[in-house]
Amino acid sequence: MPSMQVRNVLARINDDQIEALLGERHLFTDHLIYVLIGALISKQPDGEQGPLSADSDNLFYTPSSFVNAYLDDTGWQIVKLRRELGGLPRFPGARIFTPA
Repeated sequence: MPSMQVRNVLARINDDQIEALLGERHLFTDHLIYVLIGALISKQPDGEQGPLSADSDNLFYTPSSFVNAYLDDTGWQIVKLRRELGGLPRFPGARIFTPA
C-alpha cells in the first residue's frame, strides 16, 4: 500500500477549496483508487477504528473524479463523482487522503 497522509476537515468546505489547499501532489491515479480504498476497508470491514473514518466521509482525489468512501447501515459505500459535475460541500470530521 502506498504511503498516505491523512488530514481532517475542520470546517465546512467544498472539494475545489480543499484541493486548492492541498497543493500539486494530492491526486491518486484513477486505475488504483479502488484497490487502495478496498485495502483500507479490508482492515476495518465492520467500521472498526482505523485510517478510515466510520463516522464521516473519506475523501480521495484523482485526475478525473472526487471519490468518497463512507460507512452506512448496509456497509461501506464508495461514490465517484466526475469532476465535470463539480465538487460537493464537505463537513467537519471528514478525512482527506493524499499520497505522501
